[in-house]
Amino acid sequence: MSVTASDQEGVELERRARCKAEPAATWRTRMVAASSCSTEDVLFLERLSAPNVVINYTRIAGRLSLHASSSGLVLLAYGPTSLKEAVPSGPLIAYTSATPAEPTRLRAVLAEARQQGYAYCPGRVHQEALGIAAPIRGAEGAVVAAPSVIVPSESSAHAVVPVVRMAARGISRARQRL
Repeated sequence: MSVTASDQEGVELERRARCKAEPAATWRTRMVAASSCSTEDVLFLERLSAPNVVINYTRIAGRLSLHASSSGLVLLAYGPTSLKEAVPSGPLIAYTSATPAEPTRLRAVLAEARQQGYAYCPGRVHQEALGIAAPIRGAEGAVVAAPSVIVPSESSAHAVVPVVRMAARGISRARQRL
């Protein structure tokens, strides 16, 4: 599970997210990480992973493009208008044929994430991996972070969505008690 947040909130959010993420990591999800967001990419700060799991490019202190990573897509979908305008107009790297690397397709993916309340990203960074992310909201209701899980890209992955969404809601509630 990756948790993406602003740098100022990162340390406290990581601590609170870890207690919600560890149970998810022991389930079929296999990969959990914490990350921070810039206007172009996601910086991964922490990661929980079982041995011999799904292919995952996430590395501590590694970066992935906002438009390709599930946590980045959630932050982009719920982010400020300036971010939603800047990212599609910039260079969009196609990691695979499933990566939304054209502005029109990216905008459709962002609309779908907002409509569903989570990002479901099969094969966006690696064809055999699927990312699922959900929004964490701050006290004002704005999305401040996005936990994500990386699982094998298979039809049973939809079963992970409620786990990720529940973790995001739990972290949101914990944040509101800060």
